[in-house]
Amino acid sequence: MIVDERGQEAAAVPPVVIAAWQTPARSNGGLESLTALLESCDFSPRLVVTNRSSRFTERWQQRAPVEIRPMVGGDRPKSRGRRYVAEICALVRNNAWMATRLRETNHPVLHCNDEVALLNFGLGARLVGCPVFFHVRDTRGDRNLYRLLRWKAFLGLSTAFVTLSREMSDWWLRCLSIAGKPPAGASKVCHLYSVAPEILPAPRKNERELRLTP
Repeated sequence: MIVDERGQEAAAVPPVVIAAWQTPARSNGGLESLTALLESCDFSPRLVVTNRSSRFTERWQQRAPVEIRPMVGGDRPKSRGRRYVAEICALVRNNAWMATRLRETNHPVLHCNDEVALLNFGLGARLVGCPVFFHVRDTRGDRNLYRLLRWKAFLGLSTAFVTLSREMSDWWLRCLSIAGKPPAGASKVCHLYSVAPEILPAPRKNERELRLTP
């Protein structure tokens, strides 16, 4: 269930489809946290979509069906020619595919664990009226115009732009602000602490915070 800042039940858990991008790196703390979240909650997602088989998919299969679908966008194309066009076409196909899958599963919430998952499937979800829960797990040191516009687009595409901490939410609001003004969609930014045995910090008054109870 989802509870509000007063610890009261706010709503029943809606159906969820998870899009999980798995990097080639062995250090996947974000995937471990996502897996722990799935294993600790009293509900199961309708579907998990990911880009490759791994030790994580074996655990996810205990809770939900898992579909393997190639995702693009993890690295910039090395050329501006055919590969660039091919990746754009792949993004269009993946978003169209996700739109169809979400219609088949009664329009659930789409949870994206990474910007690559959001690129591949977020637009398809929004086109069929599904909320997009974008879990932002880090901050970016580079603040060039390309990255700024890219992350502003991610904020616009998300229904909820969810970070790991209050401080991280504050960082992103500062990063995406222009001329000291809050970015469009600033009300979407909130935080959800990772699943942990310790007691979660108490929210400040009137603070927007999401918590999942195991």
